[in-house]
Amino acid sequence: MFKYILLIACSLQLYALQLRVDTAIQHSEFYSILYLSSSQPFICEKRDVNSTAPLSIICAFTKKPHHIFKNLSNNYFSIAPKIKDNIFFIIIKPKYKMFMRSMPFDLILNQTVFQTNIKIARRWMIIGYKNSLPLINEKSHNGLNFPITFSNMKLAYVGGLDLSGKPIHIKQLKNIKYYISIKQAYKDGQYTKTLSLIDEALRQYPYSMFNSLYMYDKIKILYKMADYHKLLVSSEQFLRKYSGNAHTADILLLTADSNEALKHTTEAKYFYNRLLTEHKNSKFAKLALIKIGDMLLSHHKKQQAVDKYIEALDRAKDINVASLAAYKIALFSLKNKMLNDGIKYINKVLNANPSFFAKEPKKALNISQVLAGYKNYKLALKITDIALDTLKPSNKFYSSLLKNKGIWLANTKNKSEAVKVFNRYIKEFPNSKYIDTVKEAKYALFFNNRALDTAQKLRHYDYLIKMYKGKSIAKKALEKKVQLLYKTKQYLQILSLNIKGFDDIMLKSAQNLMQEMVIKHHCYKAVEIYKRYKLVAKYPLADNMYQCAMQTLSYKTAHKIAKQFVSSKDISKRIKWMYYDALSLYHLKHYHKVLQIGDDLSILLQNNTKSPYDKIYRVMFDSYAKLHNHEKMLSSMQKIINIFSIRFKDISRYIKLVRLGVSLKDNNIIITYGKYVYKLQNRYKTYPYSPYIEFTLAQAYSNIHHVSKAIKILLSLKSLAPLQKSRQQYLLGTLFEKKWKNQKAIDAFKASIKADKSSPWAQLSKDAINLL
Repeated sequence: MFKYILLIACSLQLYALQLRVDTAIQHSEFYSILYLSSSQPFICEKRDVNSTAPLSIICAFTKKPHHIFKNLSNNYFSIAPKIKDNIFFIIIKPKYKMFMRSMPFDLILNQTVFQTNIKIARRWMIIGYKNSLPLINEKSHNGLNFPITFSNMKLAYVGGLDLSGKPIHIKQLKNIKYYISIKQAYKDGQYTKTLSLIDEALRQYPYSMFNSLYMYDKIKILYKMADYHKLLVSSEQFLRKYSGNAHTADILLLTADSNEALKHTTEAKYFYNRLLTEHKNSKFAKLALIKIGDMLLSHHKKQQAVDKYIEALDRAKDINVASLAAYKIALFSLKNKMLNDGIKYINKVLNANPSFFAKEPKKALNISQVLAGYKNYKLALKITDIALDTLKPSNKFYSSLLKNKGIWLANTKNKSEAVKVFNRYIKEFPNSKYIDTVKEAKYALFFNNRALDTAQKLRHYDYLIKMYKGKSIAKKALEKKVQLLYKTKQYLQILSLNIKGFDDIMLKSAQNLMQEMVIKHHCYKAVEIYKRYKLVAKYPLADNMYQCAMQTLSYKTAHKIAKQFVSSKDISKRIKWMYYDALSLYHLKHYHKVLQIGDDLSILLQNNTKSPYDKIYRVMFDSYAKLHNHEKMLSSMQKIINIFSIRFKDISRYIKLVRLGVSLKDNNIIITYGKYVYKLQNRYKTYPYSPYIEFTLAQAYSNIHHVSKAIKILLSLKSLAPLQKSRQQYLLGTLFEKKWKNQKAIDAFKASIKADKSSPWAQLSKDAINLL
């Protein structure tokens, strides 16, 4: 049979990968052959990616090439590269029919070949054709499959190895199927299924190249599910095994956020700081600044929080991160009555990245509601429209956004547009919890003067008060207005009237407004109302009101509230309010009164084991410190240790006793409390008192001739500044000299000189060397 074959070849070399396409003709029918070869084995398999199209072929490579080729296409194939999660894929879509076969044998290198159809190889051949398959006979043959041997010399060999140096088994190729299944389940939001698949894959293939990706997906899912305890276990494993992974920065952020969610503030700060130092140029470092700002804000450190948001905004290169920072500043400004600043930062987001509010509907809802509270309906509606334009009605924020849009339009001149929105809402959400509110708002637009909405009624009352000033009708209108304002809980408006003859309702309004402000955590406003109207904080509001007073540094108000309950017949209440009173008096610098209350409270606490108000002993210690009562400082510290054991929370108190020991030249005090500081710093990997504590502790050990302990303490110091390094080495030299280790002493003195030649320790080291 005559065969005519025409070959047209194009070859593309990529890293260790080679791609070649040949076009040929047989019996007047063209076909195309695609060759893929790589220095490392790779997998190719057929995938049904689209039920309406022929099967596609996906080839996966463990390493990506230095340069990615563009999409290729001829009459038989379209070839597209893709990188996902650091895995390089080539996707081949046939335009007609196709045949695929691995080519595991290199006839130059291999002495034995046999018929095979394995799933992983260094070379693959794919044939694209229209009608009949050229060259290849697909008939199956029954019988034994004997290898063909090209030489009598058969040499021992080792098959393919995986990334950890272990032999590759064909069954391990199911790993790629796990990977694809996991990615699809994650994409579909089937998080429980995804976690199950990941755990199964990790058990089946503990050395898979995909394991870091599985762990990354698992951590992200646990974060979405708010399962922070499990997340911390997984992130610890990830950071230990894959410290240089491309996703490390993201993992650090999720770990820090989870610790903060669990109130592990110290650990959260540690991971945020790691991000800021180890990955300072990543977008996650900027997100860490924002998260630190949120943490500071939750601890009522407002200015520090805003500073972090501003720093994130200034440093962010990612537009979405910058938008988030600007949003945080805007929301803070609006909530703290800085309207102009808030609007300025909202406009920054709207001008640079308006789609931010489309991607973040919850944030769009929050900030638009705050703007509406300022009656800035125009800007609130603009943000709401951006979110609504991209959201589907099934989104959980869609209903609230649409309801708000209608209500805010009703407060503008666009009444007809408001009606359209209300009708749309009623049609789309007939069973919504807001349906009655929307219907009432809609119908209120059509009411006559006998059924006006609140704002219209108030305007009507104002008209009557002005028109009939001094007459009974004006008085009646004023009475109706005040009643309506009280009914609609507009207490601030009532108080702003400052009118006579309504003392009872004014006092009730002030009391209700104060309670409302406390519940909303608007503490400055609550305390201001409490003082202005000389109110009484009643139980149980008193507790929250006291906390507000302390947060706003209104310690006199806090003391006044606490005094109401310090004589309560209920012992548990009396204990709590005595502690609260002592705390407020401490901040008022009435230390002697604090100690009087503390002595009485300690008697009541004798019958209460592990009371939360045992913290009084810390307040008493701090008061003794302010009064320089050294003996009582030591005795109260012993009480603190007996109750709370050794805690990082008390590290500043331990350091005060260390300094007391230094001033008294008492090595025993220095060593006793210095050891606590030294051990706590090392345990929590945070060093607020280094190198002071190490130098002081070493000197104390040296003074009592515990030279080896002093040396050990000094050697533990790392990452010192030149001057501190010079001091450390000089002290080590003196200690080695005491132990008659002259060579080590000389080496230490030389190291001191080298660290900082201009330091006084360097000069002392020079003198010491001359004396040795």
